[in-house]
Order: sequence, then C-alpha cells, then structure tokens
Amino acid sequence: MKNNKLLSAILLVALVAGFSSCKKKGCTDPNSLAYNEEAKKDDGSCTYPTSTTKNAVVFEFTGTWCPYCGDYGGTWATDIDNDNTKTDVVAVHINDEFSVSIGEDLQTAFNSGGYPSFHVGEEEISQLSYNTLSNLVSDELGAASTGNFDYTYSLEGNTMTASVQTKISGTGSGYTLAAYVIENGQVAEQNTNSGPDANYVHNHILRKEANGSAFGADVAFTDGNNVTDFSIDLSSISGAVAANCHLLVVLWKDGVYVNSTGLLQ
Repeated sequence: MKNNKLLSAILLVALVAGFSSCKKKGCTDPNSLAYNEEAKKDDGSCTYPTSTTKNAVVFEFTGTWCPYCGDYGGTWATDIDNDNTKTDVVAVHINDEFSVSIGEDLQTAFNSGGYPSFHVGEEEISQLSYNTLSNLVSDELGAASTGNFDYTYSLEGNTMTASVQTKISGTGSGYTLAAYVIENGQVAEQNTNSGPDANYVHNHILRKEANGSAFGADVAFTDGNNVTDFSIDLSSISGAVAANCHLLVVLWKDGVYVNSTGLLQ
C-alpha cells in the first residue's frame, strides 16, 4: 500500500512539473506588437515604441528631364543617405515616368518650385549647398522626438504588410500617419549636364502612399498610443520591383514633420 501511495505521489509531481513546463512563453501584454495570445508566461520579449530615437526625412524634388537633378541632385541624395543611418531620402519625381499624384500634392504643400529642391522634413533648404543640407539633417537628428514607433513588417510576393505602433507625448489631435512605398534600383534615362544617361540608376523613388494621401490618414490616440495596420499591393505600381521596395512611415502633425521609421525586409 505504501509503495502504491509513493508511486501515486511521484506520478502527481511528474504531471504537475510536466504541465508547468508546457506553459508557452512569450509576450503577454496585448499593448505590445510582440503580444502572443497563446503565451501563458511572459518571457520579457515585449517591445514598445522607443522614447528617444529621432530620424530625419529628406524630400528631394526631381525629374528625369532635369540636368542638375542628374548631377549634384543625385549625388547629394546618395551622400546624405549614406552619411546618416537614421536618414531616409524620398525622391519626389515631377513630370516624368515616375511621377505620382501625391508627389504633386507634396510639392504644392512644400511650395517647392526648384529642381532639384531639398527639404528636411517640411523645411526647405534655401541655400543650395551640401553642407547646409547635412547641417539641417544633423539638427533634425539631434532634436527631441515627440512621436516614436515600434513595428512588424513583412513582404510576401507583391504584398507588403505592416503593423505600426505609434506613441506620442502631448495632445493627440491633428496627427496623420503616412506609409510611403519607396523603390531603389530603377534604371531609366536621366538628363545630365553632360547629356542623357540611359543607364542612370534611380533610387529613393516615391511610388505610393498606402492611403493615397500626401500626408497619410488621420490617427487617433488612446493614452498616447495608436496601432495601425497596413497592407499594400505592389502589383498596382507599374514597373515596380517588389524586392527593391521598402516602406517609410512618417508621422505628421498639422502637416509638420514629427518623426519617421524605415521598414525594411
């Protein structure tokens, strides 16, 4: 009898231990994008928007017909992107094969008339010098951020999907969230001061915005937080190569740049 009781106790302990070890670990906080509804025990994997990171967006208004765009314009865009890991360039093409209606809307909103024309956030560079551009980017990167991001992202075939969690400080009104499709590596003829270049490689091309709006869609915040899901069909963009595209999410407040994050594969 004693042996039977001992055996039963051993089996009970084994079952309890087995049950405990089978509890799935993961993020148990539904306010985190890493939330796993099947997780029973939190393992510290929850992620949240950072509170200190500031990125910069440089808008370049350009065109394949513009000689200066093919010379110093393209060089500046490449250099500023390479010099700053937290900087994204958006090449807004006007009156050429890469033009999109939201690009024209951005040009109107920024009151940009020169080609090439560079803007850091919504601020135009009045003095055309690379040092001026670089200094403005440095100032932007060093400024305090009032809106930050966490995200998940995937590219399956021609479909981009993303879930973006945005956290702000201050009031939650007047904000819009834009998701811009940016493409690199398009080869198309570009006019330069030396003549047409048929093998010119165009990068940072603004292809689309998820909501079809220059500044995205209105977002509402609960306790300073918002989660927005995006799904974008790249096959709707003529000539686009899905593997060369990425998503750039920008937070605006009343049309003024707040912060951004580039979502890569």
